[in-house]
Amino acid sequence: MKIDLYNHVMPMPYLDMMKQHLKDQGILKRMSGLRMLWDIEARVRMLDEKFPDVQQVLTLSLPSPELVGGPELAPELARIANDGMAGMTAKWPKKFPAFVASLPMNNVPAALEEMDRAIAKLGARGVQICTSVNGRALDEPEFFPVFERATRKHDVPIWMHPARPATRATPTGTNWFPDKYLPAIKSASDTYGKPLVDVYDFHWYPEEYDANSTRITSMSGTTLTDAQVQLIVQSPRNLWDPTYNDGSSGNSNPWIFNELGGSPIQILPRLQAKVAAEFPGMKGLSMTEYEGGGWNHIAGTIAQADMLGIFGSQGLFAANLWPPSGTYDYVLAGFRVFRGFDGANANFGDTSLSATSSNVQNVVVYASLDSTTVGREVFVAINRSTSPQVTAINGLALSGNATVYQITASSAQGQSPVHPVKVGQMGASGTSLTVTLPALSVSTIEVK
Repeated sequence: MKIDLYNHVMPMPYLDMMKQHLKDQGILKRMSGLRMLWDIEARVRMLDEKFPDVQQVLTLSLPSPELVGGPELAPELARIANDGMAGMTAKWPKKFPAFVASLPMNNVPAALEEMDRAIAKLGARGVQICTSVNGRALDEPEFFPVFERATRKHDVPIWMHPARPATRATPTGTNWFPDKYLPAIKSASDTYGKPLVDVYDFHWYPEEYDANSTRITSMSGTTLTDAQVQLIVQSPRNLWDPTYNDGSSGNSNPWIFNELGGSPIQILPRLQAKVAAEFPGMKGLSMTEYEGGGWNHIAGTIAQADMLGIFGSQGLFAANLWPPSGTYDYVLAGFRVFRGFDGANANFGDTSLSATSSNVQNVVVYASLDSTTVGREVFVAINRSTSPQVTAINGLALSGNATVYQITASSAQGQSPVHPVKVGQMGASGTSLTVTLPALSVSTIEVK
């Protein structure tokens, strides 16, 4: 038996209240599109079919009550959420053995009252609060009674959900959340004598919007405009690229770029530098939720393949795709260019090689060696431009034959699942290999 201790749901009555009162239509659209959050009968069927040995402890998904309504409305929202989760655990106790109460943290007296009710009457096994309350830090004295009530009266754990922090990011300052969190964890670890946290985990949902304010994570159509395609395929550069100007890519709301003073976002190197400086005993970073958009378009394949390459080259400890509702096979194809690209068992090599591009806006290549087969090299080459690119891969001694597998918009038509297609083979010798990459394509090149 496996127990997921932190699984999100959204009772339908809570979603209905969101539709009436929530001002942020972007998050409303996203949550409405995640069917497994609110269609609990569909979730139970999915668990029965695919994960029969999994049980889930239920917690409320964002937005929390204080993000939906003010101090007068939030208590009602919390009651609706907790009643809904209690009903789920009562109806499906073998699937959902427990739930964690949500609290209206912008109304502390009501939060204490709801905590007492949810634990004593509904059977909640703990409480969930966000890491900040509408931008206010949790160490403000007003919130102390919540922690005291949970620990001293009820003796229950507190689930912490990441939220936009009370501190605000600055380009070069020390006002990021990890600048508060990492030193505190290091101090506690030093006191304990062992690291208390191995990996700094965060979620990544690109803040890229087209001219109509549609976020790329909501771009699920089979037909996209050229501008939308470029938003999707260029977006992974925000993860690492020190030259990428998020404000010049067509993003109609580059608020992160602007908040950083017009500096490239390069979120992974930024966070890695903070970990190295403030808690070097950590093993690194993980990204337990991410999306890239383009769910049913070649743009999604390109973005997903690029992100996987970035995760490997940047040394992420782990990364988990957060699947949308509906179909997303084009995005899954981004995994297939690395694993089983020949339709069988051929995979990307197990030893990553450093690679740079002379024109990263158009082409990026990820390179690897296979430690189990001498002379076997595998490259994944991405062309995110709308024209073919002749690309030379230089600097590695090659010998044998280079077999090329590709995914393009045309090759993917009619495929189920979308997968790489073998397009040819050429001799490989010396330290340079030249290939032509079709427009908007991903190519896997196996040399052996």
